[in-house]
Amino acid sequence: MSKAFSFLGLAAILVVFVIAAGCLNPTPAQPNPGEPGGMCGGIAGIECEEDFVCQYGGNNPDAAGTCVKAEEERPPAEEGEFCGGIAGIPCEAGFECQLQGDYPDAGGTCVDVFARPPKPAQEGERCGGFDSRSCDVGLVCETSAGPPGSLDMDTGSCVKLPNQPDTEGCTLMRNVNTGEVACFGCGRSICSDPSPDFQPLERDPSQLGIPYSCYIDEAGACALAQ
Repeated sequence: MSKAFSFLGLAAILVVFVIAAGCLNPTPAQPNPGEPGGMCGGIAGIECEEDFVCQYGGNNPDAAGTCVKAEEERPPAEEGEFCGGIAGIPCEAGFECQLQGDYPDAGGTCVDVFARPPKPAQEGERCGGFDSRSCDVGLVCETSAGPPGSLDMDTGSCVKLPNQPDTEGCTLMRNVNTGEVACFGCGRSICSDPSPDFQPLERDPSQLGIPYSCYIDEAGACALAQ
């Protein structure tokens, strides 16, 4: 009998110990979505409480994040890190966000501003010279030699290729349902008509994204240049 009581007493002590340990080290409660430290964003577009912002962690339009205080928002991204996105994460000085998509909340990667390819010169603009600036599609650099060793040496201006018609007959358009961008109209020898889902695309030059434009290809049709 004494052995039975001893066993029961030991079991009771163990139960009390387990309960006490649970009270001393309780499992921390997970914050609710939208609360400080809780989930935000995602497909549901969960918003954070006042004075908190959603710190996203992925390059996805429906990416989820964590609610943090506004002043604790992540610092500017460094080279090779994620930038842009719904949170509009900037890059540190000397870098710019190279977007990986052509939509308002697109994200990308921080790259050196001096590593990007120079923007091609348009018709009538300067080309060649000390920085070897190239012309856009359908244009050639007509140079006029300057004094040897000068900055104007081999500098010219962009002119149309011989027998190259302009692209006024081509229209840059976007499909309102799929977002597809294409060029339609009459080129040198081929005309193409868009479906009703395509509407003219008017893009602000200051807006980030892919610099779409039209040109006339070798077959004489309107084609999309990127």
